[in-house]
Amino acid sequence: MKSRVLTITGRDTGATFTVEDEGRAQLHVIYDSRGTTAGTHAYRDGLKLLLQRLGEMGAIVHWIAIDTKATGHLSLEERTLRLPHAYPLDMGAIISTDGSLAEALRKQVHTAAARAGRAPGASGGGNGTKRLRLCVDLNAADVLRAMLSTGALLSWKQAS
Repeated sequence: MKSRVLTITGRDTGATFTVEDEGRAQLHVIYDSRGTTAGTHAYRDGLKLLLQRLGEMGAIVHWIAIDTKATGHLSLEERTLRLPHAYPLDMGAIISTDGSLAEALRKQVHTAAARAGRAPGASGGGNGTKRLRLCVDLNAADVLRAMLSTGALLSWKQAS
């Protein structure tokens, strides 16, 4: 089921994602590419919110990989983003509550996504707004979907 990334006030960023829970120990969050969302700003803003919310939830991200038709023939290792942080990512330890570290991580993901899956010797900077697949440790797909979409869990935490 495709979900939209909303701000804490309910504004739709235009970015979309899906949570897959197919009996795996971890959940997969598929973050749609810029071409699927409403443009570059929607992709950027949505990804920052998604990363920040994973941090607020204390999620563990085992890997982030590009997930496109063009790179489907590559191994997971070849598609996995090379980030300054080692996997698994303890999002609670990486992300600050004010969002500044979420923006820094978003930029690192953007840069790594632009490089991932490219042919050797390819020219240009690459596309940093590709479809991404994140392997996440959490207990319930519905909780993850609600939190990433609306920030509902954060509102609940602040109220208690």
